[in-house]
Amino acid sequence: MKDLLTAINPSARKFYNDGIFDVTKVKLSHIKKQPAKAPINWETVYLLVPLETKQAKTLIVDKYLGLVTVKASPETLIKQELSDKKLLQVPRIVRTIANYLGISEYVPHVYRNLLLSPLKAARKNGHHPWLSLNQVATYELTDEADKLLLHFKGCETPVRIPASFNFYQQRCRDAIKVQRFEKKYFKQIKTALMKVGSDTMTQSELNRTNSKLERFITFYHEQIVITIMLGPNVDVS
Repeated sequence: MKDLLTAINPSARKFYNDGIFDVTKVKLSHIKKQPAKAPINWETVYLLVPLETKQAKTLIVDKYLGLVTVKASPETLIKQELSDKKLLQVPRIVRTIANYLGISEYVPHVYRNLLLSPLKAARKNGHHPWLSLNQVATYELTDEADKLLLHFKGCETPVRIPASFNFYQQRCRDAIKVQRFEKKYFKQIKTALMKVGSDTMTQSELNRTNSKLERFITFYHEQIVITIMLGPNVDVS
């Protein structure tokens, strides 16, 4: 949806008269009634915004659907939609990988090209907004040090988030660090089983990783087996 504000009720437009969709201002009552929700397409999600109502706990900001509310919290959505429905139902050991890389707070959820990162939690309900970093085209600084203006791919409406420039940059660095590690390790396993590729870990790196990430390794071994079964043209990178 090019203009996110078309999904805002006319009575609530006064809160967005600067033409900016502000994550810190949005409420359930601001959003127009929606049709039944389609399955989440994570490749087109911009943001998950926590709401403070029983009727809906998350506002999904989507590239094509615009503003869609759901009953589950952002963390529950990620767990149910991404963590619990992996191939062969092997669980994603997100925190284990992040801790191994020195990331202890604001742990990103990385799955192939999807880079989801939590922002600071709302004080009232404790749920985090989640930002799809790979959907951000550009950003702008604002007069408020703790606010940042984002421009998403395919969207003409600027989005204001509660994050400083430094905080946002650190979230990007953390997510990319996890993504690079996973690709590097996966390529190591793929090379060992299929004898292709390069840019692999040294033996000492591999030994150290194997000893700490046993469940993570199991996940990728299963992924490789599926790749071999389905053929070499399956994208597993």
